Amino acid sequence: MSEQTTDERRSNARRKALMTGTIRFRTRTGTLSCVVRNLSTTGAKLVVTGSMWVPENFELEIQHQDIRIDARPVWRGATEMGVVFTPRRDAQGRPADYAKRASAEDKVISLEAERDKLRQRVRQLSEEF
Repeated sequence: MSEQTTDERRSNARRKALMTGTIRFRTRTGTLSCVVRNLSTTGAKLVVTGSMWVPENFELEIQHQDIRIDARPVWRGATEMGVVFTPRRDAQGRPADYAKRASAEDKVISLEAERDKLRQRVRQLSEEF
């Protein structure tokens, strides 16, 4: 996998973020801390120590947002990686219930809207002083 060029290839625009996350290995044998730097309903950019140690499929947990969603890398750099969110699968590899994923996507959209409102309020307050 190679790092994306400046040409935008994703279908959903990502918004800047600064949130702590945890990469949970599917084997449940380990975790890896990360920082979520941008986020959309379909994927994210993560900053990690040694992205090459991240497995091909994992669960991304975003602390303090109650988001847990399956993901896989689409590109890797030395300390950064782009991931796409994947549908959860059952033991036979069939797509499982999408309710949890839809819930996570709704939370991301809600958080983005809340962040935008807070930024607007900060600008208003700054102009008052």
